[in-house]
Amino acid sequence: MSSTDEAEDEGEWCDFADTNDNIKNCVCLFCSHASLTAENTFFHIKEIHKLDFINLIKANHIDFYKYVKLVNYIRSNKTPVDSVHQLSFDLIYADDKWFQPVIEDDLLLQYDVDEILSKTRSFTDFNLNSLNELDLKKKLDITEERACLAEEFLLRTIDDLNKCRKEINLMLLENPSQPCKTVTENDSNGYFGSYAHFGIHEEMLKDKVRTEAYKDFIYNNPKIFSGAKVLDIGCGTSILSMFSAKAGARQVVGVDYSEVAYQAMDIVRENHMENSIMIVKGKAEDLNLDEKFDVIVSEWMGYFLLFESMLDTVLYCRDHYLKEGGCVYPNKCNIQLLGMHDADLYKNKIVYWDDVYGFKMSSMKKNVFEEPLIEVVRSDFIVSKSYELINFDLMKVNTAQLEFDQCFILEFISDGIMSALVGYFNVEFNNQSETPIQMSTSPFDFPTHWKQTVFFLKEPFFIKSGDTLNGRLICKRNKKDFRALDIAIFFYDKNLKDIIFKQYYVMS
Repeated sequence: MSSTDEAEDEGEWCDFADTNDNIKNCVCLFCSHASLTAENTFFHIKEIHKLDFINLIKANHIDFYKYVKLVNYIRSNKTPVDSVHQLSFDLIYADDKWFQPVIEDDLLLQYDVDEILSKTRSFTDFNLNSLNELDLKKKLDITEERACLAEEFLLRTIDDLNKCRKEINLMLLENPSQPCKTVTENDSNGYFGSYAHFGIHEEMLKDKVRTEAYKDFIYNNPKIFSGAKVLDIGCGTSILSMFSAKAGARQVVGVDYSEVAYQAMDIVRENHMENSIMIVKGKAEDLNLDEKFDVIVSEWMGYFLLFESMLDTVLYCRDHYLKEGGCVYPNKCNIQLLGMHDADLYKNKIVYWDDVYGFKMSSMKKNVFEEPLIEVVRSDFIVSKSYELINFDLMKVNTAQLEFDQCFILEFISDGIMSALVGYFNVEFNNQSETPIQMSTSPFDFPTHWKQTVFFLKEPFFIKSGDTLNGRLICKRNKKDFRALDIAIFFYDKNLKDIIFKQYYVMS
Protein backbone atom coordinates (compact mmCIF):
# COMPACT_ATOMS: atom_id res chain seq x y z
CA MET A 1 0.00 0.00 0.00
CA SER A 2 1.52 3.30 -1.07
CA SER A 3 1.70 6.36 1.12
CA THR A 4 -0.15 8.43 -1.49
CA ASP A 5 -3.19 6.14 -1.21
CA GLU A 6 -3.70 7.20 2.37
CA ALA A 7 -2.49 10.81 2.16
CA GLU A 8 -5.87 12.22 3.08
CA ASP A 9 -6.06 10.02 6.16
CA GLU A 10 -2.64 11.02 7.35
CA GLY A 11 -3.05 14.79 6.90
CA GLU A 12 -0.43 17.16 8.09
CA TRP A 13 -0.08 15.20 11.32
CA CYS A 14 3.56 16.07 11.90
CA ASP A 15 2.72 19.75 12.41
CA PHE A 16 0.72 19.33 15.61
CA ALA A 17 3.66 18.85 17.98
CA ASP A 18 4.88 21.92 19.77
CA THR A 19 8.06 22.14 21.79
CA ASN A 20 8.77 24.02 24.97
CA ASP A 21 11.41 26.71 25.02
CA ASN A 22 14.35 26.27 27.33
CA ILE A 23 13.97 28.84 30.12
CA LYS A 24 15.90 29.90 33.20
CA ASN A 25 14.90 29.10 36.78
CA CYS A 26 12.22 31.15 38.53
CA VAL A 27 12.87 31.65 42.27
CA CYS A 28 10.12 31.44 44.89
CA LEU A 29 9.13 34.60 46.81
CA PHE A 30 9.40 32.89 50.19
CA CYS A 31 12.22 30.34 49.91
CA SER A 32 15.14 29.37 47.67
CA HIS A 33 13.14 26.87 45.62
CA ALA A 34 13.49 27.45 41.86
CA SER A 35 11.07 26.29 39.15
CA LEU A 36 11.24 26.40 35.38
CA THR A 37 8.31 28.77 34.95
CA ALA A 38 6.35 31.40 36.86
CA GLU A 39 3.31 29.12 36.73
CA ASN A 40 5.27 26.36 38.47
CA THR A 41 6.51 28.85 41.07
CA PHE A 42 2.95 29.95 41.82
CA PHE A 43 1.94 26.29 42.13
CA HIS A 44 4.85 25.73 44.55
CA ILE A 45 3.81 28.76 46.62
CA LYS A 46 0.24 27.45 46.78
CA GLU A 47 1.16 23.85 47.65
CA ILE A 48 4.12 24.45 50.00
CA HIS A 49 3.47 27.89 51.48
CA LYS A 50 -0.34 27.64 51.33
CA LEU A 51 -0.77 31.00 49.59
CA ASP A 52 -2.80 31.20 46.39
CA PHE A 53 -0.88 34.06 44.78
CA ILE A 54 -2.95 33.97 41.60
CA ASN A 55 -6.12 34.38 43.63
CA LEU A 56 -4.44 37.23 45.53
CA ILE A 57 -3.82 39.02 42.22
CA LYS A 58 -7.43 38.53 41.15
CA ALA A 59 -9.02 39.48 44.47
CA ASN A 60 -7.04 42.71 44.77
CA HIS A 61 -7.19 43.59 41.05
CA ILE A 62 -3.39 43.82 40.95
CA ASP A 63 -2.45 45.01 37.48
CA PHE A 64 0.97 44.83 35.89
CA TYR A 65 2.78 47.75 37.52
CA LYS A 66 1.24 47.02 40.93
CA TYR A 67 2.31 43.40 40.58
CA VAL A 68 5.92 44.44 39.82
CA LYS A 69 6.05 46.63 42.92
CA LEU A 70 4.51 43.92 45.13
CA VAL A 71 6.99 41.23 43.97
CA ASN A 72 9.99 43.52 44.49
CA TYR A 73 8.67 44.64 47.90
CA ILE A 74 8.24 41.03 49.11
CA ARG A 75 11.67 40.04 47.83
CA SER A 76 13.41 43.13 49.28
CA ASN A 77 11.79 42.89 52.72
CA LYS A 78 11.74 39.09 52.81
CA THR A 79 8.11 39.31 53.81
CA PRO A 80 6.88 36.14 55.58
CA VAL A 81 4.12 34.37 53.72
CA ASP A 82 1.77 34.72 56.70
CA SER A 83 2.10 38.52 56.55
CA VAL A 84 1.24 39.02 52.88
CA HIS A 85 -2.48 39.54 53.45
CA GLN A 86 -1.72 42.19 56.11
CA LEU A 87 0.43 44.31 53.78
CA SER A 88 -0.60 47.90 53.03
CA PHE A 89 -0.87 47.47 49.28
CA ASP A 90 -1.64 51.14 48.60
CA LEU A 91 1.53 52.29 50.37
CA ILE A 92 3.58 49.83 48.32
CA TYR A 93 1.99 50.98 45.06
CA ALA A 94 2.63 54.64 45.94
CA ASP A 95 6.41 54.19 46.22
CA ASP A 96 8.22 54.04 42.86
CA LYS A 97 11.36 52.60 44.40
CA TRP A 98 9.68 49.19 44.24
CA PHE A 99 10.02 49.30 40.46
CA GLN A 100 13.69 48.36 40.99
CA PRO A 101 14.15 44.58 40.56
CA VAL A 102 15.71 42.72 43.50
CA ILE A 103 16.78 39.78 41.32
CA GLU A 104 18.34 40.52 37.95
CA ASP A 105 16.25 39.12 35.10
CA ASP A 106 13.56 38.04 37.60
CA LEU A 107 11.25 35.75 35.61
CA LEU A 108 8.36 36.47 37.96
CA LEU A 109 8.43 40.08 36.73
CA GLN A 110 7.89 38.84 33.20
CA TYR A 111 4.64 37.09 34.06
CA ASP A 112 1.57 38.42 32.25
CA VAL A 113 -0.76 39.31 35.13
CA ASP A 114 -2.98 41.31 32.80
CA GLU A 115 -4.03 38.03 31.20
CA ILE A 116 -5.16 36.77 34.62
CA LEU A 117 -7.24 39.90 35.17
CA SER A 118 -8.71 39.70 31.69
CA LYS A 119 -10.10 36.29 32.50
CA THR A 120 -11.93 37.62 35.55
CA ARG A 121 -13.77 40.37 33.69
CA SER A 122 -15.27 40.77 30.27
CA PHE A 123 -13.69 42.83 27.55
CA THR A 124 -16.48 45.40 27.82
CA ASP A 125 -15.57 46.01 31.46
CA PHE A 126 -12.09 47.12 30.48
CA ASN A 127 -11.67 50.88 30.36
CA LEU A 128 -8.45 52.15 28.83
CA ASN A 129 -9.05 55.49 30.53
CA SER A 130 -8.57 53.77 33.91
CA LEU A 131 -4.86 53.76 33.16
CA ASN A 132 -3.64 57.33 33.12
CA GLU A 133 -0.75 58.50 31.00
CA LEU A 134 1.71 58.27 33.88
CA ASP A 135 0.75 54.65 34.62
CA LEU A 136 1.19 53.66 30.99
CA LYS A 137 4.57 55.37 30.83
CA LYS A 138 5.74 53.56 33.97
CA LYS A 139 4.62 50.22 32.54
CA LEU A 140 6.42 50.94 29.28
CA ASP A 141 9.60 52.01 31.10
CA ILE A 142 9.64 48.79 33.14
CA THR A 143 9.15 46.66 30.05
CA GLU A 144 11.96 48.43 28.20
CA GLU A 145 14.29 48.13 31.20
CA ARG A 146 13.60 44.40 31.51
CA ALA A 147 14.30 43.90 27.82
CA CYS A 148 17.61 45.80 28.06
CA LEU A 149 18.69 43.83 31.14
CA ALA A 150 17.84 40.52 29.46
CA GLU A 151 19.79 41.47 26.33
CA GLU A 152 22.82 42.60 28.36
CA PHE A 153 22.76 39.39 30.40
CA LEU A 154 22.60 37.23 27.27
CA LEU A 155 25.53 39.06 25.66
CA ARG A 156 27.63 38.72 28.82
CA THR A 157 26.84 35.01 29.04
CA ILE A 158 27.81 34.36 25.41
CA ASP A 159 31.03 36.35 25.87
CA ASP A 160 31.93 34.41 29.04
CA LEU A 161 31.30 31.09 27.30
CA ASN A 162 33.53 32.01 24.38
CA LYS A 163 36.33 33.14 26.70
CA CYS A 164 36.06 29.91 28.71
CA ARG A 165 36.18 27.75 25.60
CA LYS A 166 39.26 29.57 24.31
CA GLU A 167 41.12 29.12 27.59
CA ILE A 168 40.30 25.42 27.79
CA ASN A 169 41.37 24.84 24.19
CA LEU A 170 44.64 26.72 24.73
CA MET A 171 45.47 24.55 27.72
CA LEU A 172 44.41 21.14 26.48
CA LEU A 173 44.14 20.87 22.71
CA GLU A 174 46.95 19.96 20.38
CA ASN A 175 46.36 22.93 18.07
CA PRO A 176 45.96 26.05 20.26
CA SER A 177 45.85 28.38 17.26
CA GLN A 178 42.62 26.82 16.00
CA PRO A 179 39.84 29.42 16.51
CA CYS A 180 36.84 28.47 18.64
CA LYS A 181 33.40 28.32 17.11
CA THR A 182 31.28 31.14 18.47
CA VAL A 183 28.33 30.16 20.63
CA THR A 184 25.00 31.23 19.16
CA GLU A 185 21.45 31.30 20.50
CA ASN A 186 20.45 28.78 17.84
CA ASP A 187 22.55 25.99 19.33
CA SER A 188 20.66 23.05 20.84
CA ASN A 189 21.20 24.33 24.38
CA GLY A 190 18.21 22.52 25.84
CA TYR A 191 19.29 19.12 24.56
CA PHE A 192 22.98 19.45 25.39
CA GLY A 193 22.25 21.21 28.66
CA SER A 194 20.35 18.19 29.94
CA TYR A 195 23.48 16.07 29.47
CA ALA A 196 25.54 18.41 31.65
CA HIS A 197 23.80 17.16 34.80
CA PHE A 198 25.54 14.31 36.65
CA GLY A 199 22.27 12.46 37.24
CA ILE A 200 21.77 11.38 33.64
CA HIS A 201 25.33 10.05 33.45
CA GLU A 202 24.91 8.20 36.73
CA GLU A 203 21.77 6.56 35.35
CA MET A 204 23.53 5.50 32.14
CA LEU A 205 26.67 4.22 33.89
CA LYS A 206 24.57 2.18 36.33
CA ASP A 207 22.69 0.63 33.41
CA LYS A 208 24.71 -2.60 33.36
CA VAL A 209 23.12 -3.92 30.18
CA ARG A 210 24.23 -0.81 28.30
CA THR A 211 27.65 -0.23 29.86
CA GLU A 212 28.75 -3.86 30.00
CA ALA A 213 27.72 -4.47 26.38
CA TYR A 214 30.23 -1.81 25.28
CA LYS A 215 32.86 -2.95 27.79
CA ASP A 216 32.58 -6.62 26.78
CA PHE A 217 32.78 -5.78 23.08
CA ILE A 218 35.80 -3.48 23.46
CA TYR A 219 37.73 -5.74 25.83
CA ASN A 220 36.98 -8.97 23.95
CA ASN A 221 37.96 -7.73 20.49
CA PRO A 222 41.66 -6.77 20.75
CA LYS A 223 42.24 -7.07 17.00
CA ILE A 224 39.87 -4.14 16.46
CA PHE A 225 41.12 -1.84 19.25
CA SER A 226 44.79 -2.70 19.80
CA GLY A 227 46.87 0.08 18.19
CA ALA A 228 43.76 1.73 16.72
CA LYS A 229 42.84 5.39 16.60
CA VAL A 230 39.36 5.70 18.13
CA LEU A 231 36.76 8.48 18.02
CA ASP A 232 34.21 8.46 20.87
CA ILE A 233 31.20 10.60 19.87
CA GLY A 234 29.16 12.06 22.72
CA CYS A 235 31.76 10.76 25.16
CA GLY A 236 29.99 11.96 28.33
CA THR A 237 32.10 10.92 31.31
CA SER A 238 34.60 9.30 28.87
CA ILE A 239 33.84 5.72 29.96
CA LEU A 240 33.99 4.35 26.39
CA SER A 241 37.19 6.31 25.75
CA MET A 242 38.81 4.74 28.82
CA PHE A 243 37.57 1.26 27.83
CA SER A 244 39.18 1.78 24.41
CA ALA A 245 42.47 3.04 25.84
CA LYS A 246 42.65 0.15 28.29
CA ALA A 247 41.99 -2.25 25.38
CA GLY A 248 45.16 -0.95 23.69
CA ALA A 249 43.98 1.90 21.46
CA ARG A 250 46.90 4.06 20.28
CA GLN A 251 44.95 7.29 20.55
CA VAL A 252 41.39 8.11 21.61
CA VAL A 253 39.58 11.37 20.95
CA GLY A 254 36.39 11.87 22.96
CA VAL A 255 34.12 14.72 21.91
CA ASP A 256 31.07 16.13 23.69
CA TYR A 257 29.23 19.42 23.26
CA SER A 258 27.72 19.45 26.76
CA GLU A 259 29.47 20.84 29.84
CA VAL A 260 30.21 17.31 31.05
CA ALA A 261 33.25 17.40 28.73
CA TYR A 262 35.10 19.38 31.41
CA GLN A 263 34.45 16.64 33.98
CA ALA A 264 35.59 14.09 31.40
CA MET A 265 38.93 15.93 31.11
CA ASP A 266 39.35 15.69 34.89
CA ILE A 267 38.37 12.01 34.88
CA VAL A 268 40.94 11.20 32.20
CA ARG A 269 43.69 12.97 34.17
CA GLU A 270 42.55 11.35 37.42
CA ASN A 271 43.03 7.93 35.81
CA HIS A 272 46.42 8.93 34.29
CA MET A 273 45.22 8.39 30.72
CA GLU A 274 45.92 11.88 29.33
CA ASN A 275 48.72 10.52 27.14
CA SER A 276 46.31 8.33 25.17
CA ILE A 277 42.97 10.16 25.51
CA MET A 278 42.14 13.70 24.43
CA ILE A 279 38.73 15.17 25.31
CA VAL A 280 37.36 17.93 23.07
CA LYS A 281 34.54 20.24 24.18
CA GLY A 282 32.58 21.04 21.04
CA LYS A 283 30.45 19.65 18.26
CA ALA A 284 31.78 16.59 16.49
CA GLU A 285 30.83 18.16 13.16
CA ASP A 286 33.24 21.03 13.88
CA LEU A 287 36.36 18.91 14.48
CA ASN A 288 39.39 19.93 12.43
CA LEU A 289 41.51 16.78 12.26
CA ASP A 290 44.52 15.87 10.15
CA GLU A 291 44.10 12.10 10.49
CA LYS A 292 41.12 9.79 10.23
CA PHE A 293 40.04 7.10 12.65
CA ASP A 294 40.07 3.31 12.55
CA VAL A 295 37.08 3.00 14.87
CA ILE A 296 34.10 5.15 15.84
CA VAL A 297 32.25 4.22 19.02
CA SER A 298 29.17 5.99 20.31
CA GLU A 299 26.24 5.37 22.61
CA TRP A 300 23.83 7.44 20.54
CA MET A 301 20.54 5.59 21.00
CA GLY A 302 17.41 7.27 22.38
CA TYR A 303 13.94 6.12 23.35
CA PHE A 304 12.35 4.15 20.50
CA LEU A 305 15.95 4.15 19.16
CA LEU A 306 15.65 7.47 17.30
CA PHE A 307 14.17 9.95 19.79
CA GLU A 308 16.76 12.63 20.71
CA SER A 309 19.47 10.39 19.28
CA MET A 310 22.83 11.52 17.95
CA LEU A 311 22.69 9.22 14.96
CA ASP A 312 22.89 12.12 12.50
CA THR A 313 26.19 13.15 14.09
CA VAL A 314 27.51 9.58 14.03
CA LEU A 315 26.73 9.28 10.31
CA TYR A 316 28.41 12.63 9.61
CA CYS A 317 31.54 11.46 11.43
CA ARG A 318 31.44 8.14 9.56
CA ASP A 319 31.43 9.99 6.23
CA HIS A 320 34.11 12.55 7.17
CA TYR A 321 36.40 11.03 9.82
CA LEU A 322 36.42 7.24 9.33
CA LYS A 323 39.28 5.58 7.43
CA GLU A 324 38.50 3.32 4.50
CA GLY A 325 38.00 -0.12 6.00
CA GLY A 326 37.21 1.36 9.41
CA CYS A 327 34.16 0.46 11.51
CA VAL A 328 31.36 2.16 13.43
CA TYR A 329 30.09 0.48 16.62
CA PRO A 330 27.42 -0.55 17.21
CA ASN A 331 27.14 -1.32 13.51
CA LYS A 332 23.56 -2.60 13.26
CA CYS A 333 20.27 -1.83 15.01
CA ASN A 334 16.57 -2.50 14.59
CA ILE A 335 13.19 -1.42 15.97
CA GLN A 336 10.70 -4.08 17.08
CA LEU A 337 6.95 -3.92 17.76
CA LEU A 338 4.75 -5.95 20.10
CA GLY A 339 1.11 -5.94 21.20
CA MET A 340 0.38 -5.49 24.90
CA HIS A 341 -2.43 -5.31 27.45
CA ASP A 342 -1.68 -4.23 31.02
CA ALA A 343 -5.10 -3.65 32.59
CA ASP A 344 -3.73 -1.82 35.64
CA LEU A 345 -1.50 0.46 33.57
CA TYR A 346 -4.37 1.28 31.19
CA LYS A 347 -6.63 2.00 34.14
CA ASN A 348 -4.07 4.23 35.90
CA LYS A 349 -3.11 6.20 32.79
CA ILE A 350 -6.31 6.28 30.71
CA VAL A 351 -9.46 5.27 32.61
CA TYR A 352 -8.34 7.37 35.59
CA TRP A 353 -9.47 10.58 33.85
CA ASP A 354 -13.09 9.39 33.66
CA ASP A 355 -13.55 9.88 37.39
CA VAL A 356 -11.18 12.18 39.29
CA TYR A 357 -12.61 12.69 42.77
CA GLY A 358 -16.07 12.46 41.26
CA PHE A 359 -15.35 14.75 38.29
CA LYS A 360 -14.97 13.85 34.61
CA MET A 361 -11.70 14.96 32.99
CA SER A 362 -11.83 12.96 29.78
CA SER A 363 -10.35 15.86 27.78
CA MET A 364 -7.02 15.09 29.49
CA LYS A 365 -6.89 11.75 27.70
CA LYS A 366 -5.95 13.46 24.44
CA ASN A 367 -2.53 14.36 25.82
CA VAL A 368 -2.02 10.91 27.32
CA PHE A 369 -2.84 9.21 24.04
CA GLU A 370 -0.70 11.53 21.94
CA GLU A 371 2.47 11.20 24.03
CA PRO A 372 4.00 7.70 24.14
CA LEU A 373 4.79 6.46 27.63
CA ILE A 374 8.33 5.39 28.55
CA GLU A 375 7.79 2.46 30.87
CA VAL A 376 9.25 -0.92 31.83
CA VAL A 377 6.71 -3.38 30.40
CA ARG A 378 6.17 -6.74 32.05
CA SER A 379 6.70 -9.62 29.64
CA ASP A 380 3.58 -11.44 30.88
CA PHE A 381 1.44 -8.62 29.46
CA ILE A 382 2.72 -9.15 25.91
CA VAL A 383 -0.04 -10.49 23.62
CA SER A 384 1.75 -10.91 20.27
CA LYS A 385 4.95 -12.10 18.69
CA SER A 386 7.65 -9.52 18.08
CA TYR A 387 7.84 -7.96 14.61
CA GLU A 388 10.93 -6.28 13.21
CA LEU A 389 9.66 -2.94 11.95
CA ILE A 390 12.92 -1.67 10.43
CA ASN A 391 16.66 -2.25 10.64
CA PHE A 392 19.65 -0.01 9.96
CA ASP A 393 23.19 -0.88 8.90
CA LEU A 394 25.25 2.00 10.27
CA MET A 395 27.95 1.46 7.66
CA LYS A 396 25.42 2.15 4.89
CA VAL A 397 22.37 4.07 6.13
CA ASN A 398 21.92 7.79 5.40
CA THR A 399 20.00 10.41 7.38
CA ALA A 400 17.07 10.50 4.93
CA GLN A 401 16.38 6.81 5.69
CA LEU A 402 15.87 7.62 9.39
CA GLU A 403 12.39 8.82 8.43
CA PHE A 404 10.40 5.78 7.36
CA ASP A 405 7.02 4.36 6.41
CA GLN A 406 6.80 0.64 7.22
CA CYS A 407 4.04 -1.99 7.24
CA PHE A 408 3.90 -4.62 9.96
CA ILE A 409 1.96 -7.73 10.94
CA LEU A 410 1.19 -8.68 14.52
CA GLU A 411 0.52 -12.35 15.26
CA PHE A 412 -1.33 -12.78 18.53
CA ILE A 413 -0.30 -15.41 21.08
CA SER A 414 -3.28 -15.15 23.47
CA ASP A 415 -7.00 -14.42 23.61
CA GLY A 416 -8.18 -11.18 25.15
CA ILE A 417 -7.47 -7.48 24.56
CA MET A 418 -4.68 -5.42 23.03
CA SER A 419 -4.66 -1.89 24.49
CA ALA A 420 -1.24 -0.70 23.37
CA LEU A 421 1.69 -1.26 21.04
CA VAL A 422 5.16 -1.54 22.52
CA GLY A 423 8.30 -0.41 20.72
CA TYR A 424 11.85 -1.41 21.64
CA PHE A 425 15.22 -1.76 19.89
CA ASN A 426 18.21 -4.05 19.56
CA VAL A 427 21.79 -3.19 18.62
CA GLU A 428 24.64 -5.40 17.38
CA PHE A 429 28.43 -5.17 17.55
CA ASN A 430 29.50 -7.76 15.00
CA ASN A 431 31.37 -6.11 12.11
CA GLN A 432 34.88 -7.70 11.86
CA SER A 433 34.54 -8.86 15.46
CA GLU A 434 35.94 -12.04 16.98
CA THR A 435 33.42 -11.84 19.81
CA PRO A 436 30.10 -10.35 18.61
CA ILE A 437 27.88 -8.67 21.18
CA GLN A 438 24.15 -8.02 21.05
CA MET A 439 22.14 -5.73 23.31
CA SER A 440 18.35 -5.70 23.57
CA THR A 441 15.83 -3.43 25.28
CA SER A 442 13.10 -6.06 24.91
CA PRO A 443 10.59 -6.54 27.76
CA PHE A 444 11.79 -10.15 27.81
CA ASP A 445 15.32 -9.04 28.73
CA PHE A 446 16.79 -7.28 31.76
CA PRO A 447 15.45 -3.68 31.96
CA THR A 448 17.59 -0.79 30.75
CA HIS A 449 17.31 2.97 31.23
CA TRP A 450 15.67 3.11 27.78
CA LYS A 451 12.80 0.93 29.12
CA GLN A 452 10.16 0.44 26.37
CA THR A 453 7.95 2.87 24.45
CA VAL A 454 4.21 2.35 24.98
CA PHE A 455 1.73 3.62 22.37
CA PHE A 456 -1.72 3.51 24.00
CA LEU A 457 -4.65 2.80 21.66
CA LYS A 458 -7.79 4.93 21.93
CA GLU A 459 -9.83 1.87 21.02
CA PRO A 460 -8.54 -1.42 22.52
CA PHE A 461 -8.82 -4.44 20.20
CA PHE A 462 -10.32 -7.81 21.04
CA ILE A 463 -7.89 -10.48 19.85
CA LYS A 464 -7.68 -14.25 19.43
CA SER A 465 -4.58 -16.41 19.56
CA GLY A 466 -3.31 -17.17 16.05
CA ASP A 467 -5.06 -14.18 14.43
CA THR A 468 -3.04 -11.49 12.71
CA LEU A 469 -3.42 -7.71 12.41
CA ASN A 470 -1.99 -5.69 9.54
CA GLY A 471 -0.63 -2.28 10.39
CA ARG A 472 1.55 0.55 9.26
CA LEU A 473 3.82 2.93 11.17
CA ILE A 474 5.13 6.24 9.81
CA CYS A 475 7.96 7.95 11.67
CA LYS A 476 9.10 11.47 10.79
CA ARG A 477 11.15 14.20 12.38
CA ASN A 478 9.15 16.94 14.02
CA LYS A 479 9.35 20.08 11.87
CA LYS A 480 9.98 22.37 14.85
CA ASP A 481 12.40 20.14 16.78
CA PHE A 482 14.53 17.79 14.70
CA ARG A 483 15.32 15.64 17.75
CA ALA A 484 11.60 14.96 18.35
CA LEU A 485 9.50 12.41 16.45
CA ASP A 486 6.03 12.47 14.93
CA ILE A 487 4.55 8.98 14.62
CA ALA A 488 1.37 7.76 12.93
CA ILE A 489 -0.05 4.24 13.37
CA PHE A 490 -2.72 2.67 11.15
CA PHE A 491 -4.49 -0.73 11.31
CA TYR A 492 -6.13 -2.25 8.21
CA ASP A 493 -8.80 -4.83 7.55
CA LYS A 494 -7.78 -8.30 6.39
CA ASN A 495 -8.10 -7.28 2.75
CA LEU A 496 -5.66 -4.39 3.28
CA LYS A 497 -8.17 -1.97 1.77
CA ASP A 498 -9.84 -0.06 4.58
CA ILE A 499 -8.32 1.67 7.58
CA ILE A 500 -10.00 0.41 10.75
CA PHE A 501 -7.89 2.43 13.18
CA LYS A 502 -5.58 5.44 13.03
CA GLN A 503 -3.78 7.41 15.70
CA TYR A 504 -1.04 10.06 15.83
CA TYR A 505 1.68 10.47 18.45
CA VAL A 506 4.47 12.90 19.22
CA MET A 507 7.66 12.19 21.15
CA SER A 508 9.06 15.52 22.32
